[in-house]
Amino acid sequence: MGPVLAVIPARAGSKGFPNKNRQRIRGLSLVQLAIRAAQMSRTCDLIAVTTDDALLAAQARSAGVIVIRRPARLATDRSPTMAAVTHAVTEVERAFGSTVDTVVVLEPTTPLRSARDIREAVLLNRKPGRPNIATVTPMVGAGWLCRIGRGGRLKPIDRRRFRARRQQGGEAYLPNGAVYVLTRRRLARPWHERALGCVMPKERSIDIDDRTDLRIARALASIRSLM
Repeated sequence: MGPVLAVIPARAGSKGFPNKNRQRIRGLSLVQLAIRAAQMSRTCDLIAVTTDDALLAAQARSAGVIVIRRPARLATDRSPTMAAVTHAVTEVERAFGSTVDTVVVLEPTTPLRSARDIREAVLLNRKPGRPNIATVTPMVGAGWLCRIGRGGRLKPIDRRRFRARRQQGGEAYLPNGAVYVLTRRRLARPWHERALGCVMPKERSIDIDDRTDLRIARALASIRSLM
């Protein structure tokens, strides 16, 4: 079996939250936290950060991991993350002269993932058939989900389940972006095809989109171990 490569996609731009990937939790940037989790998991043979941010690139080099210069065409608001990941994998394979077996994608914006979360996801990928893996977090009361229609009127997404008590409304799972694991040959296909969910608790699944999310992540990190 070939090497396991962890790829951390960290572009510089973010219109909604400028310099998001540079934000720090307990003294480490979101990218540094992702690198540390990958290193501590002891399941990743190679770790690469794909970025167009000079500061984040310098942090990655200081941590002893591979830095891939992310092309401008793959660093816009509309650029698919997996396109940047595929580019990084190809560059690593070209540099090392060997084919990667497994790709682990670690989004920096889910910084409270643990090394154990990565290990569990990689182990699930070892099942027969080598299924894709995505970490997910439970959504209690999913039956109460609504849209807001014309005039601000609430419209239940599933009317059959909406009458139940919130706790009995059924449980759904939301991909949290913390860990994706795919074999190299499936990298070009949608990650959710034949995917298995690896459940993570809510307190490790904070996905940082804005400063409120960052404050929540910092508060949680202040009362528990990061790894």
